[in-house]
Amino acid sequence: MQDAAPSPIAPPAVSSLPVEPAPVAGAASSAATSSAPSVWSPANWQPSTWNWDLWVAVAGTPFVCLIGVVLTALLLPGTWLMVLWAVILKLWQPDLIAWWTLAIIIILAALGEGLEFIASALGAAKAGGSKHGALGAMLGSFLGAIVGIFVPPPVIGSIVCAALGAAGGAIAGERWLNKTSWEASRKVATGAAIGRLLATIAKVLIAILIATALCIAVVN
Repeated sequence: MQDAAPSPIAPPAVSSLPVEPAPVAGAASSAATSSAPSVWSPANWQPSTWNWDLWVAVAGTPFVCLIGVVLTALLLPGTWLMVLWAVILKLWQPDLIAWWTLAIIIILAALGEGLEFIASALGAAKAGGSKHGALGAMLGSFLGAIVGIFVPPPVIGSIVCAALGAAGGAIAGERWLNKTSWEASRKVATGAAIGRLLATIAKVLIAILIATALCIAVVN
């Protein structure tokens, strides 16, 4: 009896599905690096890649801020100059400044204006002045600030004239309108002048704070 021939062995089946190549370690590392959030560092500061518009925006910001602080010390609307520049930057180069930064700058400028407007009146009222003395201090402070623009030295002249104007307005309101004695009027005038001086110092500090926030926002 003849033995049966052995059956042939079938070759292993080859899958028709495409085989994906194994990821390369270097490529995975570079992909992870590119997807990571960018954080400011000196290595990211590359002015050579900036266009002309970005150069003007970044270089012009500290210049405008310096002018704004000086104008504020001269009792001129320097804080609103910086607010205007911040709005221009947001419309011109939207990535340079965030909306919340712009909102903070506007709030600080409004706070400075409010302090400057009512400080003389609050000082007069604190010293026992009437509404006539308070209104006179506000009006006198405003007129004194205008006159002080032309009185040297520039910054000191403006501050001193504004304080003297507040004192003069308070005396006029108390002595001639409210018929207060000279001694009481003098106390009210002193309070109005001190209030004006403190308001000027506070507004200059607010202007410096606005300038710092704006410069930091542009750099980052």
